[in-house]
Amino acid sequence: MIIDKTYFINGELYIPNANDGNVGSVSTNNLDTVITRYERQLLLDALGVELYNGLETAMGDLESAAQKWKDLVNGSDYAVDGESYRWDGLKGNAKDGLLAHYIYCMYLRQDEIDYSTTGMKRNAVENAVRASYTEKYVTAWSNFINMYQGENTVRRSLRQFLEDRESDFPIGAFKCYGNVNRFGI
Repeated sequence: MIIDKTYFINGELYIPNANDGNVGSVSTNNLDTVITRYERQLLLDALGVELYNGLETAMGDLESAAQKWKDLVNGSDYAVDGESYRWDGLKGNAKDGLLAHYIYCMYLRQDEIDYSTTGMKRNAVENAVRASYTEKYVTAWSNFINMYQGENTVRRSLRQFLEDRESDFPIGAFKCYGNVNRFGI
């Protein structure tokens, strides 16, 4: 995995008990599962099978991997046709990257409703009023879309980085995602 639970212990992507230290805790295990599943899914959607397999091999020993893999994961400053650009990497700047925003959205979707032996349910809370997760989801999703496929000038999206470095990362079927809004449309 490129990111871990520490991306969600504070800030705008905060998930309660994300890194509580209790190895068997439900929230810790669920978050690990979501990270493992959806990080792989997103990277396959963006890179395709061949590049994904190359990245997976490089992640085994990133220190010794080719510079292109280090740049993809950790980010880099680079120039194209005399113009300077910044790619924050899959890890993102200060644990605020596209993978973290995508994983956060997937976690929110899974955590909203539980499946129990009596059917689908939302947990009741005492001394609080339940609120919709939609506002947080839409904000995180919009940030993800911008970092993943947006048209940015200096700070490049993943799609722009891959296009700028086409000789290193020949992309085929880059999957684009759609926007969402507060109305679920």
